[in-house]
Amino acid sequence: MPGGIDPHTHLAMDCMDFMSAQTVDDFFSGQAAALAGGTTMHIEFVIPVNGNLMVGFQAYQNKAKVSCMDYGFHMVIAKWDDVVSRDMEIMVKEHCCINSFKFFMAYKGALMVSDDLLLEGLKRCKSLGALAMVHAENGDAVVYDQFVFSEGEATARAIRLASFVNTSLYVVHVMSIDALEEVAKARKSGQKVIGEPVVSGLVLDDSELWNPDFITAAKYVMSPPIRASGHAKALQAALSTGLLHV
Repeated sequence: MPGGIDPHTHLAMDCMDFMSAQTVDDFFSGQAAALAGGTTMHIEFVIPVNGNLMVGFQAYQNKAKVSCMDYGFHMVIAKWDDVVSRDMEIMVKEHCCINSFKFFMAYKGALMVSDDLLLEGLKRCKSLGALAMVHAENGDAVVYDQFVFSEGEATARAIRLASFVNTSLYVVHVMSIDALEEVAKARKSGQKVIGEPVVSGLVLDDSELWNPDFITAAKYVMSPPIRASGHAKALQAALSTGLLHV
């Protein structure tokens, strides 16, 4: 059997102590665990350093020196100016491992981008022939009320902006029926949208989030959140029928 490819990983991620947490695994320990399970390649998200793509890329090249299997990079875009636009072109043309760029619609005050920045990024991805990726949650709504389910709205908004620019879109970690339906509707209309489920969304429900033991409950926290019973089965069905893909 061929080895698996994991297209969505965060190894050795500190992002300036992003959300007061760091990922436990570095490139060696994370890759060793992946290899033990049959995954032989992964694609890592490079986080810019103070918005600088080149410095972020160099930092992740250093982190990857302890690698024990194949890997590639996506690049996160957290701000917009002429330097970022230029560096995106350098990444595509001179660093052949990067042809996909991720935009966070969540994490206000940290990585979140505004709609106008997202539009600029989508246009730049189109001009470079690169794939635009989005973390689709409404960051403003999440700040207003942590219990707002904002994934469907943000997915719809990103899809419409990508349609306006006429470029392909990859929606990462689709966790809900609402987001799934937006991806399915866009694909039915002929738009090039890729939906990515993740294992937690495919097999878990939110029951453990309410465990009275905080240490147990904390293990199930992610963004977008794990949903109520019923969403996982819908995501499984979408994956098996080709509405979701990766």
